[in-house]
Amino acid sequence: MFENLQAGQKLILEGMDSMRSELISMFSREFEDIKLRLDVIELAIKKNSADIQKNSADIQKNSADIQKNSEDIKRNSADIKALRAELTRLTTHVQGLASKTDLIALEKRVEVLEKRVGIRD
Repeated sequence: MFENLQAGQKLILEGMDSMRSELISMFSREFEDIKLRLDVIELAIKKNSADIQKNSADIQKNSADIQKNSEDIKRNSADIKALRAELTRLTTHVQGLASKTDLIALEKRVEVLEKRVGIRD
């Protein structure tokens, strides 16, 4: 009977040892799968971090470009305003020149008439 108990204990211990080996093997496979998944997640996080840094640099550059463009637009608007004023001034001047031409022609006609009536020599 003692031998039967010992044999039973031995079978139980062997079964437990087998179960322990099986559990260790199963957990090892699961941990390896988890490790592989974590490696993929880590790579994705690193790539996202690099992308975010690049995007931040691009945003800063774009902000600087926008600021420069805004300044250029303000300067161009001022230039356009000045050019419009100059165009108005020149247009008025040219219209005045046409009037002076008319006055010169009229002055010549008056001279001719004055000479005819004897007011001028």
